[in-house]
Amino acid sequence: MRKRQTVKNKPQKPSAGRKPLMLVTGAGGRLGKHLLNLLLEKKARVRVLARAGAEVSFPRGVEVFPGDITHPITLFDAVRGVDVVFHLAALVDYVSSEKRLFDVNVEGTKNLLKVCAEAAPNLQRFVYCSSTSVMGKELAEIPANEKTECLPTDNYGFSKLMAEKAVLEYKKRFPIVIMRPAVIYGEGFDEGYFPVLKLIKHNRMRIIDSGNNVIPFVHAEDVVKALLLAAESKKAPGHIYIIAGAEQMTQKEVFEIAARELGVKPPHQHIPHFLAEFGIQLSYPLSFLGWRKTRVDLENLAVLSSHRIFDISKAKRELGYSPSVRLGEGIKEMAEYYKRGAFYAEHWKG
Repeated sequence: MRKRQTVKNKPQKPSAGRKPLMLVTGAGGRLGKHLLNLLLEKKARVRVLARAGAEVSFPRGVEVFPGDITHPITLFDAVRGVDVVFHLAALVDYVSSEKRLFDVNVEGTKNLLKVCAEAAPNLQRFVYCSSTSVMGKELAEIPANEKTECLPTDNYGFSKLMAEKAVLEYKKRFPIVIMRPAVIYGEGFDEGYFPVLKLIKHNRMRIIDSGNNVIPFVHAEDVVKALLLAAESKKAPGHIYIIAGAEQMTQKEVFEIAARELGVKPPHQHIPHFLAEFGIQLSYPLSFLGWRKTRVDLENLAVLSSHRIFDISKAKRELGYSPSVRLGEGIKEMAEYYKRGAFYAEHWKG
């Protein structure tokens, strides 16, 4: 029997007058919505992959293809004919089983890559949205850059690192780019922020340890601009880029700005990390007995208390990335967003 030959993609520029067709996976997610808005603002031709049954409505003019990255047979129609793929679909969950995380984040990514290799012969760019979680909560060096050793501290970070390796295996088949955003915030990112803002508003938030650790925030608008730069840059293929904000603020400084925007006094009492962690862990079993579970979970605690600084000079130099949202303005935006959804925020469960 004659063996089937595998033909490497030879990207070709879209024909004159035709805008590239861009496929977005995870377009209904928190970051995906920001990316979709940016692409439509740029008048791009956009196609999205939407899981069947997902209660998400997309703007008029967007091509919607039902599919699921965990079922490769459902991906061919969505991938066929696309020029650029933004792969954002992922399971962002720090309590899911290792198997579930790997099924979606690793195997799902492999499925999409394989289908792209078979069904998108003119693919110009495959942009994979990873995370600085692959580098862990305790960085091997500070500031960390793209060459810093990756030491993930949870199953989510490990699954994203394995997905990165899968993407890199295809860099000779078609142009790939891996983006590692830091701690993303912005409208739509309720979980992790509303609980903290509520505690600050009611003067119940405590500063973890000294509060002098730097939290590497980056606004969702800056992240999606970086993703688009990665799709367009001639220098990007085959590279990894860290995407973070321009400013470095400590936990204490962030709390002070948030409190000011909420019209309350900033937190001043401190709590040791081990005691805060013990309280969160204790709240889980007690919640079954009728006690209210703490609103800040272990992942929130890790983000708030970890000291992480990232070097974004490579993204600036090669992509032309320049974060535009000042952290003070971004925190003000989040406080306003919280107040607009006050009823929802005040009755936050979890």
